[in-house]
Amino acid sequence: PTVQQNAVDFSQLYDELKLNQDAASQKYGKKVGGPYNFLTKFEGKVLSADTSSRVGVIKVEIQTQNGAAILTVQVGPVVQGTSIRDALGFIAFNDFVNQLQFADVADELNTRALQNALNNTDPTTLVGKTVDITGAFTLDNIDDLIITPVFMTVTGL
Repeated sequence: PTVQQNAVDFSQLYDELKLNQDAASQKYGKKVGGPYNFLTKFEGKVLSADTSSRVGVIKVEIQTQNGAAILTVQVGPVVQGTSIRDALGFIAFNDFVNQLQFADVADELNTRALQNALNNTDPTTLVGKTVDITGAFTLDNIDDLIITPVFMTVTGL
């Protein structure tokens, strides 16, 4: 529920990050020791799917207030990063015995989110379709964001 309730429309979030990254990060992001993490949602057309490695991705073109943008969305089966865990805001390192358990939580959240988002859908069948995605990202590079999906529905052809 936290993901759905707190996800910010990507176009709005992106524009605010471009305008004033520090203010937008503090307003919408969560920080766990490193860069800020965000929950976001968007709709777009899947341009391509690359499943040649275990870290599979799709490229999704979305419309922002300033034109089109292309986002990278992880489709696995391996999902990298801790964006979901860190964007939630209620999972803290001090809640765990050690760093390994803290990392295990991120891995399990990624696994469950991907299973939920893809629901046994072959990512290559999404090319050309419109998808509605809610997920998380870590703000490492504003121009090369990688979204980890939590929810995804195919909304059209």
